[in-house]
Amino acid sequence: MADRSPRRFNPAWLLLPLLILPGWWLSTHIGVSYHEKRHPPVKEIRNNPYAGLQALLQQYNINSEVFFQRSMLDKLPPVDHTLVITHVQQPLLAIQTQQLLDWVNRGGQLIYEVNFANTLDPASDLIAPLQLSLGDSYTAENRDKEWRHAAFLLDGEKGYIRLEQRHLLLSDNPEAELLAQSELGAVAYRVPHGEGQLIAITDSNFMNTPEVWAGGKNDDGELLPKSGINSHDNATFSYQLLKNSTSVWFLRDDGSISLLTLTKRYFPYTTFFTTVWLCLFFLYLLKRQGPQIHHEPDQQQNLKQHLVQVGRFHWAVDKADLLLQHWRQRVVRRLTQRQPQLAGCSVEDMASNLEQQTGLNQQHIIQAINARVRTPSELIHYLRILRALWKL
Repeated sequence: MADRSPRRFNPAWLLLPLLILPGWWLSTHIGVSYHEKRHPPVKEIRNNPYAGLQALLQQYNINSEVFFQRSMLDKLPPVDHTLVITHVQQPLLAIQTQQLLDWVNRGGQLIYEVNFANTLDPASDLIAPLQLSLGDSYTAENRDKEWRHAAFLLDGEKGYIRLEQRHLLLSDNPEAELLAQSELGAVAYRVPHGEGQLIAITDSNFMNTPEVWAGGKNDDGELLPKSGINSHDNATFSYQLLKNSTSVWFLRDDGSISLLTLTKRYFPYTTFFTTVWLCLFFLYLLKRQGPQIHHEPDQQQNLKQHLVQVGRFHWAVDKADLLLQHWRQRVVRRLTQRQPQLAGCSVEDMASNLEQQTGLNQQHIIQAINARVRTPSELIHYLRILRALWKL
């Protein structure tokens, strides 16, 4: 017979609405949104003005290096490389100019930023032998922003680059190829020279990594963008200049020529004799001057004698003994382990037994094991004896 007793009400059903209603209320009042929070570039990227361009070249398997000292010009890269020299604040030396022209003549490609700072000396001007000269766009009647944009047409690619310098290039060379020009005039030329080519530009700031971050922040504390990356075709123009190279060397020469470099290059004999004289002068001071060990004139000692005495004092006091103590203990421990009959013997009995085995003098063995070293020659002598005992 079936059990028809009434079902009991389960109080747990009361908890179900209490759980559903808060969940429904939260779903209607709380939403999830995603905000992109950008962070400033790392220090290594901020310190490298060509970080963006190097990343672009790496995608096309083109190696690149950045230098900040013109000393790298002493060893120029192979001719299948491209050398980019920008921000030169002091004229190049005449010998550096000639080396660069010879390198281009052998097949190298040089991209050189021309400005008034590096054209003060006509003898060191790279563009003068190629019939190029630098002009100033201030002399032209123009609106304020006409000079800021230059159109380029390079290997079928065309676009615009942004300029920061108000300079123009003037050319009397019929072989010069115009690469970029603003509304005021030319700003980039490519000139063949021997088997290579030189590209002269008046502004290289388009190669720099764009300044995307400004110092200010909004109300939420996020950094504000300063300029867009895609506002100009700088990357296209830079890549077209560098795409045929196996490797690119960037030289950003913000410094000046050191006085030592100028003296060494233009006054080599003066530099040599000055160096020799300074060495002799310091040797004289070392020999004649120094602390007075004694007030009597006939007992005064110079610096060299003082150093010798101090060295001998420390040698005799602690240095040699500290050096020998560890090795003496190891030699004695090794001898007693290999020859148990020596364990517990006095130094004299041990030396007498070892004299028969090695043929060394008994007194010398006693000194090597127990005596205090006083001179460097004694240290060497004791070490030789301990070495012979170690081999037993």
